[in-house]
Amino acid sequence: MTPPSAPESGRSRSFCILPWIALDIAPNGEVFPCCFFDALRGHAAPGSLRRSSLSEIWNSEGFRSLRLAMLEGRSVPFCVRCYRLENSGCRSERMRANDAYASHLPFVSATRKDGSLDRFAPSALNIRFSNLCNYKCRYCGPERSSSWYPDALHWRGEGGPTDVPEAPLITPTDDPEKLLRQIEPLLPELRRIYFTGGEPLLTEEHRRILDRLVALKRFDIELIYSTNFSVSRYQDMDFYRVWKDFQNVHVAASLDASGRRGEYIRKNQSWMSIVENRRRMLATCPEAGFFLAPAVSVMNALALPDFHRECIITGLLDPGHIGCGFIAEPEEMSVQVLPAHLKDVLEDRCAAHAEWLERSFGRTAESAIRMFEAVVNSFQAIEDAGDRVQKPAVEIAAIRDPALPGFEGDTEVNSFSVADNGIGFNEENVDSFFTSDTQYKMRRGGKGLGRFIW
Repeated sequence: MTPPSAPESGRSRSFCILPWIALDIAPNGEVFPCCFFDALRGHAAPGSLRRSSLSEIWNSEGFRSLRLAMLEGRSVPFCVRCYRLENSGCRSERMRANDAYASHLPFVSATRKDGSLDRFAPSALNIRFSNLCNYKCRYCGPERSSSWYPDALHWRGEGGPTDVPEAPLITPTDDPEKLLRQIEPLLPELRRIYFTGGEPLLTEEHRRILDRLVALKRFDIELIYSTNFSVSRYQDMDFYRVWKDFQNVHVAASLDASGRRGEYIRKNQSWMSIVENRRRMLATCPEAGFFLAPAVSVMNALALPDFHRECIITGLLDPGHIGCGFIAEPEEMSVQVLPAHLKDVLEDRCAAHAEWLERSFGRTAESAIRMFEAVVNSFQAIEDAGDRVQKPAVEIAAIRDPALPGFEGDTEVNSFSVADNGIGFNEENVDSFFTSDTQYKMRRGGKGLGRFIW
């Protein structure tokens, strides 16, 4: 069992650096190596803060067995999301991590025969301190938002779902101080922290960690946020003024639409407050990255191109800074339930928007152009598959620039990979792909030129 070199790790179909360098903490205390990790029914998470400390989880049976399986070239059932993307010809989180953290491969060579590591020194921490949230998004629930709890109790009383949390607030440990005491010793060596929730900017724990990072002068650490962008201050801390001193801050704003549509989808949102926050962020910490991360559903899909365009024209967003996620559950909110004529409208609007982006911004918006065009192709592939696809799925992953030698963490997004479980490359699609100026998709608005810009 020889640890892989950097080129070998790139060729391996199962090796992933993350079990050696990263921890992902869920609101219920379960601990994984990454947020893509799928806890399978009947299988426990690799670790839990309800039973063990972070240092104990680092060398727990769950993490040790993951490392050994990857070193031996065995596929890991929990990593199906990455395997699915790769089988579709797309770049996965596993591949991205192996490139971004190639300099950490010496950690792998220090793996003991039982899969354990001598040092407890993770480089990346993904953390959800709780499900505390001030929003009640239409497609969410009490596990991810404390604001949903009263409704969940009402539904249970009316014969609805019974798997309601015991209390509104779900936390990884009973005592927040206990978790903070475990995290603070890691801060001097961490290279990246990803805060999500719930709404992470509402938590005392997040403020405490920022305070500690400032005290340590760790302005080089990469800070990534998944936020509903409604909060810019906590108590006496102005986040934008604090972020100004950090070199790598990236904000993924979960915004689905503007105005009344956005306020309907994400209940309790004030669109005017969102705009005010973005304006102030631009004025106070203009170097911080800002990324639009809408959840696409039947409620906003048809309006998404116009929303993206509005954010660009009003100066809230750089053209290429968008990445979509598709709502799969509840199924009645998935775009796959749209009738055929509305799917055609959606395809036309996405294609027209991609053309506008290309005319207006060229390569500046290349990643967004490709994303919208690929989404159109995915919808068409699923439609062509018909009844052969029981649960249609579209997955989008960001593709980042290659890391320079010695660089640690995420680089700039240059494009997206879009995978679907549609009809695939059948004989007709292959013939069309290798035919210049094909008229195969003319009735759908295709021009036969897509392969030349990919």
